[in-house]
Amino acid sequence: MPRKSPEQRIEKYRSKLDPEWVKKRLEQSKDSMVAAQTSAVERLAAMELRVKAVLNDEDIVLFSHVLYLDFARELHRLIERHHGGQGLTREARIKVYDWKERGGSEPILKRIAYEAFGLTV
Repeated sequence: MPRKSPEQRIEKYRSKLDPEWVKKRLEQSKDSMVAAQTSAVERLAAMELRVKAVLNDEDIVLFSHVLYLDFARELHRLIERHHGGQGLTREARIKVYDWKERGGSEPILKRIAYEAFGLTV
């Protein structure tokens, strides 16, 4: 596959800076972008509800819920990236240890991982 000449590369870059080209590309992908964002927000909201259900069963102060929700968001990103396997389990264990060191309760962190995500750590 031959490489593009510098002139071709510059011309392609110039076309990317053209407002009409940008507008056309955005209009073409707008629907799929909105659908992807909607799906991501719905998954995140469902995850937060599962975590809040776990936290409501625990005897912890309300302001510490933020810590556990942040932990859950990190686990959520891991799951989106790894989709399972030993790598995910290892990374989840590291997250539990990390958030325990930040002041979280290890049993609660493990319970969130299990009940909200189905991870045994």
